[in-house]
This record gives sequence, C-alpha cells and structure tokens, in this order.
Amino acid sequence: MCMQDHAAFDYERLEVFAPDARTGEEKLHHIELWYFGVFDGHAGCGASIFSAKNLHKHIISAMKSIGPLLLKEGDSVYVEEATGPLGPPSPPVLKDTLIQGALEHAFIDMDAQIKRERATYSIPGGCTAIAAVFVLGKLYISNAGDSRAIICREPTGPASSKPPAASSSSNSAVAAVATPSAGGLSLEVVEVSHDFTPETDRSRLQYLAMLQPKLLRGLFGRLQWQRRLRKRDLDKRVMCRDAHMQGWVYRTVTDEDLNYAPMLTGEGKRARLLGTIGTSRGFGDHDLVGPGDIHIKPFLTAAPEVVIYDLSRRHHTPDDVLVIATDGLWERLNNEEATAVVEQCLAKQARNASNRYNTVAQQLVLAARGNLTSKGWRTATDEQVGEDRKLRQLDAIGVCQPAVPKHGGHK
Repeated sequence: MCMQDHAAFDYERLEVFAPDARTGEEKLHHIELWYFGVFDGHAGCGASIFSAKNLHKHIISAMKSIGPLLLKEGDSVYVEEATGPLGPPSPPVLKDTLIQGALEHAFIDMDAQIKRERATYSIPGGCTAIAAVFVLGKLYISNAGDSRAIICREPTGPASSKPPAASSSSNSAVAAVATPSAGGLSLEVVEVSHDFTPETDRSRLQYLAMLQPKLLRGLFGRLQWQRRLRKRDLDKRVMCRDAHMQGWVYRTVTDEDLNYAPMLTGEGKRARLLGTIGTSRGFGDHDLVGPGDIHIKPFLTAAPEVVIYDLSRRHHTPDDVLVIATDGLWERLNNEEATAVVEQCLAKQARNASNRYNTVAQQLVLAARGNLTSKGWRTATDEQVGEDRKLRQLDAIGVCQPAVPKHGGHK
C-alpha cells in the first residue's frame, strides 16, 4: 500500500553575504532555519511524496533571496537604498512580511513544479500541506489545506502573540491566539493554523466564480442556499449568501437558480467543491475534472495562510510542544482533547528522555486510531473502532518542542 500522508524535516544554515554591522565590509553570515512539513495526499501518493521531498528546497531558495534584508537591524527594513535627497523611494517593510512572502512564493513554486513535472514523473492526485519554519526567533506556520498545527504550552508568562503583520485576510499573515485552559487542563492551546475546506474557503471560491462564471460552464451556481432548492420553491423567498457576505439574506428563487447545482455542498468534513473534492487548497490535482468535465484546479490554490508565533515573547519549557497533524487526528480529537493526550503523556516521561516527543506522537495516533486487542480495535476507553479509523495509522503527526531551535538566529 502506498501511504498517502508524509512528513519531512530539515535544518539549514543559510549562507548569506551581507555588510558587517560594525565595519561595513562584506562578510559571510549564517541564518539558522528549522523546517517541519506534513502532507496529506488524496487520489494517490505521488503529490505528497513529491512535495515532502521538494517543498523545503523552494523555501530555502526563497529565504536566501531575502537573507541580506533579514540581517539588517530592526523589525522593518528599507528594501531599496536612498537614491536622492528625498530618501528611499519606498516605505520600510516589516521583516515578518518578507518571510511571509518567501513562504507564499515557495508554496506557489512547489505547485508549479508538480504541474511541470507530472508528465515526467508519476505524480497522481494532490495533497494538502502545512509547514512550520523556525527562523530568527519566530515560528512561521504556512497552511494550505485542512491539516492543523497547535501549540500546547504552560499558561504562564506574558502573551506570546504579536499584533498581525498584515490584515487578517485569508492570504495574509496573522497572529497566533491562545485559548485559555479548560476541562481541568494545565496546558493551554494556541491555534497556529486554520483549517481550509470548501466551507471555510467559501468567500474566495464564490468570488472566483463571480469573476469567471465560465469556469462553472453553466452547470453550477455560485450562490450558497440555506437549504436545498426544490421545484416548489420557484418564486418563493429562500435564504442565501454570496461571496461578499457572512450573513444570510432572502432572495426570490428563479428558474435559473433551480437549473444550477450548488458549487458548494455539505458541511464540515462532508463539504464538497463542485461535488468532487473536500479540500480547497494544496498541491497537485492539475488534471482533476468534475461533472461536465469542469476543471477543478482553477478553484484550488496552493497559496497558504501564514501565522506568526513569536518565540521570544515568553519562556518556553520542555512541556510546551508543537503538534502538526493531518485531518485524520483532528476528525477524531479536538484541540483540547489532543492537548489532554499531550499533557498526560508528558507527565509520564522524564524531561530528558530522548524519545519523549516521539512517544507523544504515538499516543496521539493511538487516541485517534485505537489499539489492536483480543476484542479487535479498541480505544483507550474500550470503544470499538470502525474500519475507517483503522486507517488513521497512516496519518502523519509531528510533535516537537517549539523552543527547540533556541529561538534561531544568525551568526
């Protein structure tokens, strides 16, 4: 069996030539970068394998291109030097947005590589992707899909999040937000990603359909109706919403509305785009077609949302961990339940145990999948496990300490 879910890790010391801060002479510097990636494949394992082997290369290349700017002092830098008495031709740019742009560009380049090389290599299907990059004292989580990353941490010290580096649109950098401890937990949860499904990405998909109605080929309608339309609804008022709306409004149903199938159906994990796929972001799927030979790829994007977590804002302990996992875990456990598993497992492990975080990852797998006993597959509470959950052993889960890179840096 070809495993559709894969994970990747890399550590790099980026070589950057830049002027020395004291002497002004050109000098070789090193920027330390840690990378973790999780890839959830569908319709084959080709895209997830290919992405696991190559995404970090695109990230490293993009980071090298902005290396000299990152070595400058301050949180913001001028990307163009002054050329006259009026000063620099453009305002300063936050370093966070430079790194954000590098990560976004790397994801787009990764998808473009799959498109180019799918004829040469076997790269069937597609995959969602989530990547964690530790660099210069911050953690950058880039998510394109329905995998998820959370930080389980002790609720002590000052707030860790930094004000958003940009507006909170789906493709802009946003700050991590902590959720207070609940249900007797001593660890708190910090969400450092947001799930993207056809349901949560609705506005973007509807807006694209509004700009390019030909993509729907007259078979689907972009409006989301509060319920399924029937013939008897003709000329009646039914609630719906369009791309620019978060709420609902009444609309009189027309013949045209009845002739169109809704482009978005279902809720939660059952949400579907054009009746075909349950995700809205990721890599691959360049040859995927839906009903009426509609090409699905124009509606899918590899552009990630980038969330920034500032490691320097608080002291982290060995009991603070970053959990990255595909949707197989999150379909079974919510953030608080996963944190409870982490907390219980850490309490049983010595802080200096070499396999401490591997054990946490294994326990999360068991919590979602269950264990094989004489009674068959059972959870820790002796609940019988269905056939679909047995396959959760193939889901990728990564656990690491967020402060493991010691905040990163350059030398």
